[in-house]
Amino acid sequence: MSYTPTTWVDGKTPVNAENLNKLETGVQQTAAAIDEINDARAAGEFKGDKGDTGATGAQGPKGDTGETGPQGEPGATGAKGDKGDKGDKGDKGDKGDTGATGPAYTLTTADKTSIANAVKESLTTETWTFTLESGSTVTKAVYVG
Repeated sequence: MSYTPTTWVDGKTPVNAENLNKLETGVQQTAAAIDEINDARAAGEFKGDKGDTGATGAQGPKGDTGETGPQGEPGATGAKGDKGDKGDKGDKGDKGDTGATGPAYTLTTADKTSIANAVKESLTTETWTFTLESGSTVTKAVYVG
């Protein structure tokens, strides 16, 4: 768009339709160019280089509390803690089943010797050797069940 201005001289330049229409056309073309620039600016076509970062502004007022976010993933297992206090004693358990019947012995006479002999028969004999503090040894037959 090119415009050649009219040089106005008092009493010499005629104020007529031709000169006034030239002005009107120039104004109309300028308005159209301004509209085109504004449309391009609104569309983001006139973007300059990024400027320097401005100074940090004053702290604004505190906003409302946001909604709670979703549950995060579980963290790593921590170190084993100290042993806890001893718990309370539990209730007494139910009575157990009756055990199997043990071996029976028939004694014809109930004296110490017959009882001892009956017990010895049900036991295994092992030989044990004991060393006394004096250094001497003693060997004994020991009955074990």
